[in-house]
Amino acid sequence: MSFGTGTAAKVISQLRNRLKKKKSKYAEALEAIKGITHSDPLKIAKYYVEPDVQDRNPADIKKNDVLPVLIPAIKLIDTFFRQKTLPKPGRNHLFILSDAGMGKTSLLTILKLMHLTSLWPWQTDCVFKKLGEETISELKDLPNPQKIILLLDGLNEDSLAYGR
Repeated sequence: MSFGTGTAAKVISQLRNRLKKKKSKYAEALEAIKGITHSDPLKIAKYYVEPDVQDRNPADIKKNDVLPVLIPAIKLIDTFFRQKTLPKPGRNHLFILSDAGMGKTSLLTILKLMHLTSLWPWQTDCVFKKLGEETISELKDLPNPQKIILLLDGLNEDSLAYGR
């Protein structure tokens, strides 16, 4: 399923229904997500409102600049991962940047839940991690890294990166 205009809301609705119907099937994965987010992933799915994204920081927009194009977040991410050719090295990373409390963790949670319920992505595995001291060693142990979409949360909270 590709996400055209307005279809992400349908997919989120399907996601909620699948999670409700088969909650016990997903119990272990839901607990793992809760360990990352410290929130109930079912509540995140229930109340989720998809944000729009843009290619530049709104604070950097000057009075006479052309207004940025806003794109629904899930549509942009889906388009990024559906590229027909493999991106050049270094171009296969997508960063979602925003201020604290703007919904980055919720977006990553929704993407992981969509993968869990077979709504997205296809032909890959999807790993959701919070950046921490053990993350690098955990990632080194993953089989087939070229077939994994890594959802890495907490980049702005990495205490080891401060000052570097």
